[in-house]
Amino acid sequence: MNFATPEDIKAIMGIFKKHHKIFPHIRSDKILLMIEKGNVIFDKGVVITFIKYKRTGKLGVLTDVICNKDSYQLHLIASETPGNGNAQVALNGFLTYIGDSCVTLSVRKDNERAIKFYEKNRFKYIGNIDWKRGEVKGAAYRR
Repeated sequence: MNFATPEDIKAIMGIFKKHHKIFPHIRSDKILLMIEKGNVIFDKGVVITFIKYKRTGKLGVLTDVICNKDSYQLHLIASETPGNGNAQVALNGFLTYIGDSCVTLSVRKDNERAIKFYEKNRFKYIGNIDWKRGEVKGAAYRR
């Protein structure tokens, strides 16, 4: 598992542009900030962004899903070449990295491919989440 460096930003943003329908909100300045904090994995054409909670809090503002201190939130996984198995390898590396810690994520309900991927990897549905003042529907998962 490799953590991203600032030199990786062009390649990382290229992956997000390739999947613009799923990730229209991704900005390079935010990704660079996450890279500086050590919260971006970039390995074999797969990007994973995440945070570790410093205190107990909600997963987003429009949800009742609680994430405990020292648990993780997986923000997103994006693959340069979906279906080649590299996302599976990267996710396994991330899960090994965090050990027994709880990990929570949210996903758009219309992203069926991602939902199947997370469920295949033993993430369990725990509730709904919305974005854009309820315009975009999502689901929360935990492992």
